[in-house]
Amino acid sequence: KIDCLDKESMEEVFKKENESRLEAKALYRALRDINNTNDYTQWNNIDKNLFNSDIVTEAERKNRINEIKQIKSKDIDFYYFKQFLAEDSLKYAKNELNKNEIKSIEDRKNPPDIIYIDHERIVFAGNSKDMVFSEETDYSILLGFPIYQGPIKERTVYASFTVDNIFYNHEKRNYCAVCSYKDIKKEDVRYLEDKKA
Repeated sequence: KIDCLDKESMEEVFKKENESRLEAKALYRALRDINNTNDYTQWNNIDKNLFNSDIVTEAERKNRINEIKQIKSKDIDFYYFKQFLAEDSLKYAKNELNKNEIKSIEDRKNPPDIIYIDHERIVFAGNSKDMVFSEETDYSILLGFPIYQGPIKERTVYASFTVDNIFYNHEKRNYCAVCSYKDIKKEDVRYLEDKKA
């Protein structure tokens, strides 16, 4: 149990507790810089297969990870620091929401399903008794897309969106909320366009 820690100590504790979850992403970002490209297929054999034990031995992996950490230690530490700040802010925001008895969508018992997504819109569906949306209201979303090849296992997209229309079935038991993005990074738009193609 940690009762009293300064921000620097809290960051170190966060790093230790989350290293197994965040290390691959931090290394991927470092390798993008080292190899001068986001396209991991252009990297050398060890770098692009760093977490593939069929190709890279445990000794090769450990040696390469140590090299990367020496070369890009400041960038890797900065990545952990940004994640610490993001999660610290998210924790604070959730506490504030809970104080006001407001739940995030993901914390609800029956969150809506995403039934369609592209680079312009996202469509949710759910049971009307679990309705979480209002028309012409803004929301934020963090999406995670699994990646099955390469050193990084998930691609995240953060966006804010507006609910354009809500449609109900004839019994009004189910709804469908059609939403358009209000704020989304250009690289995330390109990623979602590529996924649709």
